[in-house]
Amino acid sequence: MRLSVHHHFEPKPNSMKKTYYILILGLALGLAACKKFANEAFNDTTTEKTTLKVKVMNDKDNRLEPGVKILISRKIDASAAFQVIDTVRTNAQGELTYQVPFPNLFRAEIDTAFYKYDSKELLMQNASNGELVLHTKPKFGMSTVDISVLDSASSTALADFLVNVSYRKIGTAKFIDNGSEKTNASGKLLLSLPYPTEVKVKIGNTTAYRPDSVSVNLLDENSKSTQLKVSTSALFAFNASDALDLQYVANTSFNVYVKKTGESAFTLFKTMLTDASGNFNLMIPQPAQVKVEMLNNTYFTNYSVVADVPTYATVKQKAVLTLKAPAYTSPVLTNLQSTELVLNNGLSLNGPQDMTTDGKGNIYITDSGNNRIIKVDNTGNATVLAGNGTAGTVDGAGEDAQFSAPYGIRCGTDGSLYVADDTRHIIRKIVIAADGKATVSTIAGAAGSSGTTDGAGTTARFNRPAGIALDKANRYLYVAEWGGNKVRKVDLSNNTVSTVAGSGTSSVLGGTGTAATFQIPWGVALTDDETGLYVASWNGSSISKINLANSFVTVLRKGATTNFSSPRGIYVAGGKLYVANTGNHTLSAINTEVETNTTFNLLMGTTTSGNAVGSATATRFNGPVGIWYDKYSGKFYIADTGNNKIKVIRGN
Repeated sequence: MRLSVHHHFEPKPNSMKKTYYILILGLALGLAACKKFANEAFNDTTTEKTTLKVKVMNDKDNRLEPGVKILISRKIDASAAFQVIDTVRTNAQGELTYQVPFPNLFRAEIDTAFYKYDSKELLMQNASNGELVLHTKPKFGMSTVDISVLDSASSTALADFLVNVSYRKIGTAKFIDNGSEKTNASGKLLLSLPYPTEVKVKIGNTTAYRPDSVSVNLLDENSKSTQLKVSTSALFAFNASDALDLQYVANTSFNVYVKKTGESAFTLFKTMLTDASGNFNLMIPQPAQVKVEMLNNTYFTNYSVVADVPTYATVKQKAVLTLKAPAYTSPVLTNLQSTELVLNNGLSLNGPQDMTTDGKGNIYITDSGNNRIIKVDNTGNATVLAGNGTAGTVDGAGEDAQFSAPYGIRCGTDGSLYVADDTRHIIRKIVIAADGKATVSTIAGAAGSSGTTDGAGTTARFNRPAGIALDKANRYLYVAEWGGNKVRKVDLSNNTVSTVAGSGTSSVLGGTGTAATFQIPWGVALTDDETGLYVASWNGSSISKINLANSFVTVLRKGATTNFSSPRGIYVAGGKLYVANTGNHTLSAINTEVETNTTFNLLMGTTTSGNAVGSATATRFNGPVGIWYDKYSGKFYIADTGNNKIKVIRGN
């Protein structure tokens, strides 16, 4: 059933009465048939809808008029007034179509800014389509402007996008606001406006989108077109750092997911890798939500965060990552294989003495002959962390600082490094900033002055410090002092130095504290429970063990054997002591720990020096010194000093 009411003409006098009664009767029948109008929202997909078509006839030129603004109204109750539900413009053919729920009574009327008024009403009772024809005449000389709104990055048309249109007569200063309207499904808006005018099209929602505009001149009745390009993305700036030492986490992969407004699930948008400063920047479509995830990383626990990207404004997200517990607390010793750590960027080693790792895959090496500290990150990129290559004791920025034959090195849980600077008799500390820059300071001993004095900081004296060990709490640093034949301790809370054991006499004897002796002690290693400290005497081919509760020293082995000779570097992992035998070019581990008669098993190498990698029997060393085990990767690192190499060993 269709009933239209026309307002653009007057009935003839002799038919007025008859027409009046027909209209009243029609309305009454229509309203009776529609006792309940559809009042659901227009976006309710469960409500049945049909098509209302509206045509606008320009009676002056006898043609359908494009770009005319039409107000669509409806009644949701028979006794209520019409409610405007939308404003729509006719297309290039002078018509528009609109999906409407039924049953409803609808009205279409012409906006009177530039055209004479007309309106019609139509009762939509069922799924049959309806049509209204409005008649009008323009008040001015009119032309059309065809506006396309596009994404500036992809040139994709932006549908249902709000723009603001204003115009001014050419030659005048003030723009007249013509209101805000949305583009159609094709990202277009066709407007009929007076000429000669300058038309300005602006982004309507400048809270969500970066403000921008475009202008076009209408000089005559010929239509013009223009494009408004919109940035629909926002900068998402991400930074990752380590919760423990606050250093940036570089070279780490994160998956970025996006859920646009109206979508129900996140989809993978891009996989990003953090740069040297722990950053990545990404343009995200907005408005949207973004989810950043890092799963199954070797060093850090899983991370996930969701952030809103509501507008074009930059969104900053900082991730503070937590280290995992080590996965390989005990080394796997079956089928040991060795490889060589290859340095890039033109770097090479000269007499490397020791190395350590930080739990994030970064390796730090004392490049003793070159008087510097080398860093190899978890991607294999090698750089000079500290030391300018000239022997000296200058503190300060890493690239300006000086070392003189650095030997032992260890890393604290806060990321700080401790280094025994051998020939200058001092202990150095390297603090690494969030951006990876190093600062070197001297925390104990006086540069160039050897001695045995205990005391605070630079009042203390060392005599050729070599291997060092750091407790888990980062409170005490133990130092093997090979020139003074002693084991010293630095309290890192105040840098006070004390003597743990050793009289200074070059021999190997047990006893309490200074009653005991060592013979050129080189390596020290804490037991897993940190109640004891192993000491390797290089010249004495001996291993001693200090009970840290009472400083009592027990000699575990004195004199070389087939699998044990001139030990220097030592390390404890999984309750077992591992030894780098400088004297016979091998690696070994304690088999049975017995006072004075401890035995050792051969792990890798032979008594013949060389330089080869591969299986345990094929590998050759040349005077290995430092040994370190990384509990995160399950790898041993060996300073193969005579070959100027670092060898990497792992079982499977």
